[in-house]
Amino acid sequence: MRSLGIVLFACLISTPVLAAEPSTPPALSPCIESALRELSSREFDVRERALHDLEVALGRQTEAMLSPGDPESKARITSLLEFNVGLNAWVLQTCQLPEEQRRPLLEFGLRAEMLPIVAKLASPVPSIRVAGIHALAKVQDPMAPDLLAPLLEDNDRSVYVAAMELAWDLPPKDVIVDHLWDRAVDAGFQLYTPQRSEQPDVLFHGKVLGPTFFDNAAYRRMQDSNVATDVLIHVNAPQVNQKLKVFLEQVCQAYAAPNAQDNRVWMYGPNSAPMKNVYALLRAYRPREALSPLYRLATGPLVAPINGEMNNVRYYWSNRTYPLAMLVELTGQETADYKLARLSNPAGIWAFADQADEDAAIKKLQTWGESNAQIAVAADSKEPPATQPAADANLEAQGQ
Repeated sequence: MRSLGIVLFACLISTPVLAAEPSTPPALSPCIESALRELSSREFDVRERALHDLEVALGRQTEAMLSPGDPESKARITSLLEFNVGLNAWVLQTCQLPEEQRRPLLEFGLRAEMLPIVAKLASPVPSIRVAGIHALAKVQDPMAPDLLAPLLEDNDRSVYVAAMELAWDLPPKDVIVDHLWDRAVDAGFQLYTPQRSEQPDVLFHGKVLGPTFFDNAAYRRMQDSNVATDVLIHVNAPQVNQKLKVFLEQVCQAYAAPNAQDNRVWMYGPNSAPMKNVYALLRAYRPREALSPLYRLATGPLVAPINGEMNNVRYYWSNRTYPLAMLVELTGQETADYKLARLSNPAGIWAFADQADEDAAIKKLQTWGESNAQIAVAADSKEPPATQPAADANLEAQGQ
């Protein structure tokens, strides 16, 4: 059965990924070996005939496997065919990766002991993919996170949750952190960005049929974003510091130069799920890299003022309030000194009594910034800080 998967794999790729010969080459019939060699012929007709011969060989091999008639043999053959579906699906998925990722992953996944696991990981049946994740948890190899990473974006909730559970205990490799960040932050913002439809026009006798269902794939990508955030916090991935900085720089740009085509600006407020995740990550990681963009957000243009009243108590917040509160918190200052208070509803939101209090808090922060110049400095500045700021000392005093 292994040879069946290898033959189909060889038929479908355009470059010989198995050029580096395995330690134990799979045993193939002479006619299949000949056809495989002819796939690289300079003659188009020879390549076409070789592909056809391999297709026929696959069919004949499958036909031969179906010949046993006793119930136990039939059950085992069915299991082998299901194994082959998963194996070939995994190979095809892996072949879409860049060469530097594809080759080591194929060499790892095609090891004899890994074949049953990768076949499960790419099975069309969610419960089998979950079983594959549980089997992968027992594999002690640096390549294991690379096998797990695609499952973090799986369409089935039971699968991607199982993948996040395993990621909880794995080293924070880039590929894992990237997928977790996508679910925790990026997917939530991209949801409201105009997306090109992935559904092709469906024709019936030349007539274009309308859509018959709603594709909620974009929403599935952001499901359980809080869980992905919890995993990122637990694994303490150093990559998150830079990701937070880059994200906050993008928010600065969005507020400084509003784009009518970008309808995500309202989501940068503290009530949106992905922004809540960003602030949770900021509290957990406390990255120095984020202090400068937070300062510029706190002292930047007023874009979205909110006035409200709850239980006869008036409150005010804007796009500047939460960055200001976060910067005060991360630098060890007292929020009460800035007249910041948390609301009970919406729960946990930082607010002021009115806009005058926020304006006064911003002036106070700017005065503080004069003594902490490298926090207030523009992101593209190349000048190194002349002195250690007080905020830096505060972060170090808090164990950062």
